[in-house]
Amino acid sequence: MSCSSSTHQQRKIPRDLILGRSFMESGSPIFKVVKSRRRKFSVTNCHERTGQDGDHGDRKKKHREMERQRRQEMASLCEVLRSELPLEFIKGKRSMSDHMSEAVNYIKHLQGKIRELSFKRDELKNIYSLASLDSPSSDSSWSTSFTVNSCCDSVEVVICRSIRDKHLLLSTVIELLLQQGLDVVSCFSSLAYDGIVHTIHCELAYGNGSFDLTRLKGELKELLNPLGNP
Repeated sequence: MSCSSSTHQQRKIPRDLILGRSFMESGSPIFKVVKSRRRKFSVTNCHERTGQDGDHGDRKKKHREMERQRRQEMASLCEVLRSELPLEFIKGKRSMSDHMSEAVNYIKHLQGKIRELSFKRDELKNIYSLASLDSPSSDSSWSTSFTVNSCCDSVEVVICRSIRDKHLLLSTVIELLLQQGLDVVSCFSSLAYDGIVHTIHCELAYGNGSFDLTRLKGELKELLNPLGNP
């Protein structure tokens, strides 16, 4: 009897273990809670990863858009800069770096011309001051005179005459300059004490390589000599 009961217990224990295992796998409340928590954690983690990927993509899009706008603005500014440069400075040069380098050279060129013109202005002021001190009311102190200055492809002619002198015609001077192969860019007159100063800016005509500065000075002297130039 005891043997049969012990045998029954031995057979019963594995069955109970098997039933307990199946119970843990399917019907245990603890197992359901753990499984649901795992599912929630995996879904939450996936959402967080998706949100981070979305933010990263938005940042990349904004960066690309800002870079595109920056390049467009730079291209527009370089185009404006190129339009301000003379053709001889950018001829045969197409890259932006070349245009910027030539812009620096052009600015230095303009600064040199400004210094040169300032020096000429001071010289003219000194001449007018001396003439006014010698005889402010006399026409002899304002006898017609001229200066010719050249720089690169530019020529400047300055004619000083008395305000009472009615014989000088600027048209004859301009015609002479055109005959010498010069293009007149500008011509303006200004009052100085009892005289008038005519300033004529010229440039060498395209393809003119035979300009003679000495010859121009000689012909201007012959033209202005009857008007009082010694």
